[in-house]
Amino acid sequence: MRSGVTALTILLAFSVATAPAIAEKRVTAAGVTLEPPAGWKLTKQPDGGARLVNPTGDIVWRFFASEPATDLSAWFDDAWRSVTSAHSNVQASPADSTPTATGLDGRAVAGVMIDGSGAAHILVLAAVSDGKRLAPMLIEFATQDSLTRLGDLAPASDSIKLVAKSAKPNKPFARGGWRYPISGTAAPALVATPTTTPPVQQPPTPAPPTAPTAPPPAPAADTKNLPFLGTWSVGQSAYSANYSVSYGSRLLQYNFAADGTYRYHSEAWGGTFNSNWRYIVDEKGAWTASGDQLTLSPKEVVGVVRDLAGKVQKNGGPAPEKVTYRFATTYFSGLQETQLVLTPPKATDRDGAFASNPSFPGSYLMRSGASYKPAFRFAPN
Repeated sequence: MRSGVTALTILLAFSVATAPAIAEKRVTAAGVTLEPPAGWKLTKQPDGGARLVNPTGDIVWRFFASEPATDLSAWFDDAWRSVTSAHSNVQASPADSTPTATGLDGRAVAGVMIDGSGAAHILVLAAVSDGKRLAPMLIEFATQDSLTRLGDLAPASDSIKLVAKSAKPNKPFARGGWRYPISGTAAPALVATPTTTPPVQQPPTPAPPTAPTAPPPAPAADTKNLPFLGTWSVGQSAYSANYSVSYGSRLLQYNFAADGTYRYHSEAWGGTFNSNWRYIVDEKGAWTASGDQLTLSPKEVVGVVRDLAGKVQKNGGPAPEKVTYRFATTYFSGLQETQLVLTPPKATDRDGAFASNPSFPGSYLMRSGASYKPAFRFAPN
């Protein structure tokens, strides 16, 4: 399947100028009303949402209950992470923001995505907002040929209005639970995983003859498909090109094992003015995951300052930080690699400054060990 990113960028529904087709009468779909394209069929969904399907059945437009939100961009970044985290390979266009003819702020992003089973999805995530509430939408195209008809949706998207009062969603869109529009298949759920030490199994107590037999214990969670497993690294530096001066740098690396443990190693260098200084931190701990939340619980943190020859100058490490991150993976077509996105409530000492990529505000971007090998002077323990 050839990449559809270029076409997606050109054809985003909220930015395409096209001759309007004859629309159907205005309909209500979840938290919005709109004038659908001619011949499209609207059906209500059990979750309170709605589906618009084109006459040939190869484009499906899903509408979800409106949600309270005052910052469309922040909500949209969160929702996009939710969509991409369910896929192993994502090639996406830049997000596009364009007001609708009805005075709402519109935002959309498109991507070609491969899920865990290898199936491809051509998806557009979109939302409209009045500054207080927004309505999420998810559009799927069955094929590249159907994608060429994305412009048919532009007049309808331009006609969208928010319903004055609508039912609240059972679960916010960004917390999952959404489905692929065409197949109706639920997005792959990320399950909670075992901690470092599994519980000790006690022998069952015999039940009285008349009592029912206790059910068997639930099987251990399968961790093999969690996208953050493996080795992830990043390099950070401060440099003045005008004066050819380095103000220091740091390399850091995580290794997440399937048994619920992780190892962390970082190495900071003092830069041009403190070149004989290395600060090395090694950390071990346990991780747990639930949904798109990854919690790291350190059990041992060791820090040491060494000179370039390796001689210890000072011992002492940072305080342990137990942190819960929102995690996702995203594919960068320019680098041709998938990166791990970790988003904590605030910047951490362990991870340093946030990445400068405006598409992932307040986040750390980690490169896979398959494509990036940091040049540590002192190797991880």
